[in-house]
Amino acid sequence: MSDKPPKTISDVRVVIITGFSGSGKSTAIRALEDLGFFCIDNLPIPLLRQFLFLWEGAAGTVKQVAIGIDVRERMFLDQAVEVIAQLQSEGYSVEICFLESDEDVLLRRFQETRRTHPLGGSDISDGIARERALLRPLRERAQLVIETSHLNIHQLKQMIRTHFGSLARARLQILLMSFGFKFGIPRATDYLFDVRYLANPFFVEQLRPLTGLDESVLRYVMEQPPTVELIAHLQGLLRFVVQQTHLEGRGRLTISIGCTGGQHRSVAIVEELRGELAQIEEVAVSTLHRDITKRKP
Repeated sequence: MSDKPPKTISDVRVVIITGFSGSGKSTAIRALEDLGFFCIDNLPIPLLRQFLFLWEGAAGTVKQVAIGIDVRERMFLDQAVEVIAQLQSEGYSVEICFLESDEDVLLRRFQETRRTHPLGGSDISDGIARERALLRPLRERAQLVIETSHLNIHQLKQMIRTHFGSLARARLQILLMSFGFKFGIPRATDYLFDVRYLANPFFVEQLRPLTGLDESVLRYVMEQPPTVELIAHLQGLLRFVVQQTHLEGRGRLTISIGCTGGQHRSVAIVEELRGELAQIEEVAVSTLHRDITKRKP
């Protein structure tokens, strides 16, 4: 067997998991392991190409590999973009998934776990700033960016499984996300719609403890004339957006629907739109109700 990597490889799928320390990289890697990926965290970047060559020859039917890259490899980090570009030119399917969070969220996570930042020691803010600069080239080339500030572990795993699991075979993946404005606007979204002007089930005593997943709340929201008109407009607009996204060749689309608390109106609208969009050919639709279990005065 030759010890040189072959010129063209087309049947190995490579996912690079990277991003800011504290943003959920370990959780993402565990989710990929659950999907059957062979995962290695912190493999030295110069060894990546040779590893894939050896893996292709020995792995048999397992053709999905996930590699974790972070600033612990800082002596090799400047080579990452070049190595990935070379692999893509040789025929490997390489996708970069970048995880990020707001600085105040990262600070809180480090303080809660009493960990030191790999670049900043006790000065966590300095470490975050340096890390942001070092990882910028990978962030700019990422095919998937996940903003984890408002996601818990289970929600992040769900997003990873949806994107990289069986649904990933669809030509276009659509994520419909409900959220509450009082908990912050999702940053990683393509289209955002505000539905706070719709009648609010929160002010109906028997509906307040329920959510938009309950039939009584769904019926209350959907029977309002403004909701009927809104859904008609959104259905036409989103079908047009999906068509244009297909033509552009993009593989993923995130649509966010927001109300005040993220428990009633936005959830109901997302559930209504899911059925409509799921009928479009070569589209896989998933939902994430980001704030459905949260309560805040």
